[in-house]
Amino acid sequence: MAPDIRARLKRWKKAVLVTTALALNACGGGGNAPQTPVAEPAQTLGIAERVYDATQRTPEGFLEDASQYPGLSEFRFHVQAQDVGIASPGDVRFEACSDEFSTVFSWSNQASASRGLASTASSNSETDWYFQIDRVLDADPASVVVSRVFKCNALDRSTRDASGGAGVVQRQPATAEDLQFLSEYLWRFSPYNNALHAVISSNGAEDSDVLTHDLVRAEAVVGAGVAGCDRIDVYQWRHSLDVTTGDLSESTTWLQSFDARFVNGQAQLCDD
Repeated sequence: MAPDIRARLKRWKKAVLVTTALALNACGGGGNAPQTPVAEPAQTLGIAERVYDATQRTPEGFLEDASQYPGLSEFRFHVQAQDVGIASPGDVRFEACSDEFSTVFSWSNQASASRGLASTASSNSETDWYFQIDRVLDADPASVVVSRVFKCNALDRSTRDASGGAGVVQRQPATAEDLQFLSEYLWRFSPYNNALHAVISSNGAEDSDVLTHDLVRAEAVVGAGVAGCDRIDVYQWRHSLDVTTGDLSESTTWLQSFDARFVNGQAQLCDD
C-alpha cells in the first residue's frame, strides 16, 4: 500500500473513532451531568499513562476503600453465592446477601476455606451496605482475610444475569449518591481493579425515574497491538437504577482502541 494512502486511511480511522465515541458519550445518560469525551486522539496518551500507572488508577474523588491493616498482607473479598452453595457454579456469579449475622459468620468461614484461606475470625463490623468479618490467616499471623456480605435490605444481587440484570437496591429512596457508591464500589471488587486497568472518569446523570452512572475504564491487552505494542481498549461501564422499583442493571459499551507501549518508565503511542 502506498504511504500516502496508508496515511489517509489512518486519519480516517481516527476520525471514525472520535465520532463514534463522542456520540456514545453524548447519548443515553440524560440529565446535565458532564461527560468526558475520551476518544479524542490528543487524549489517548493520557489514557495510556493512567493504565500503566500502578499508583493512580482512578480519577480524583473516586471512592476510597483503604485497608484497615496497613503493613499487613490483606486478602479482601465479597462472599459469592457460589462460594456457599446458594447458586450453581454455572450461573452468573453474584455476591450473596443476608440480614442475619449468624448466617454471615457461617458464610465467612465457608467461603474463606473454599478459597484456601484457612483463618480464624478476630473481629467484625458493618456499614449500611454490608457486614464485614475480619480473620487472621492461620498459616501467617501477619496476614488478614477480610470477607464481606451485602445486607439484603440494602442490595440483593440475586437477579444478576447475562442480559444485564445487576440486582435490586432495597434502600429507599435510592439516590444518585447511592448509585455512585455502588458503581465505584463494585469496580473495586471486579476483575478491572487490577494492574494495567484504570478508570478514566466517573459521572452520573438522571432522566425521569432512572438514574445512571458511567465509569469510563481502560485496559491494556499486552502484546495485542501492532509491532508488539499493547492494545488499549476503552469502555463505558454503565449502571442504571430505576428509583421506583429499585431494579439495578448494567451494560458495557466499547468506545475505542489504540496501541501503546511502556518504555523506560514512560507511556508511548504506537503508529499503525
